Amino acid sequence: MDGVPAERCGYAWPRDCDRVAVATGRPIHQSCCFRPTLADADRCLWHADRTPKAATALAEACPSPAMRAQHRTVAHLLDGAILRDCQLGTAVPLANTALIGADLTRADLTGATLTNADLGGALLGEATLRGADLHNAGLSRADCRGADLRNTDLTDSLLWQTNLAGADLSGADLTDAFLWGADLTDAFLWGADLTDADLTDAVLVDANIEDADLTGTTLTQATLWASQ
Repeated sequence: MDGVPAERCGYAWPRDCDRVAVATGRPIHQSCCFRPTLADADRCLWHADRTPKAATALAEACPSPAMRAQHRTVAHLLDGAILRDCQLGTAVPLANTALIGADLTRADLTGATLTNADLGGALLGEATLRGADLHNAGLSRADCRGADLRNTDLTDSLLWQTNLAGADLSGADLTDAFLWGADLTDAFLWGADLTDADLTDAVLVDANIEDADLTGTTLTQATLWASQ
């Protein structure tokens, strides 16, 4: 955004995110960050390219519960945030948060509440989301390769073309999840609940689906064969 004061971040989404290839010239939304810059950086705490970042500082930079209650659809705009290697756990409130294209590589989100969060195109490779609540979350085209998603609530989540290769989804609840074109190569789905999930065009080559509940699961044109 032109004319942003020097003491303000000015990070523009999607213009300033060079990690994500925007698939359309008309993104769902655009934004410009007007948060104050760090003392020794030209970006705010969320967008400064430095890691790790303390969970306490990030939590303090989040909207208050009262303010979040006033914005139930999108309570916090953090598109393009850099949070890789951060120990976030349950300390940082991220429900109803826009995190499109955010870098959460190797981040620890154990037990985190991410209901209704938009993580489209986010980088979650080798991230830990064990026991996290991702009900109705959007993870389309997110990179979740090797992520720990054990016992995660992914009910009603949007996982269109999401890369889940090598991810551990054992015990995860994927009831009514939308997994069109998702890559589940070598994924571990032992004991996962895929009731009424839609895996049309999904790739499950060498995926472990032992004891998974596939009741009502749509597998139209899904690739299920094991490699030799």
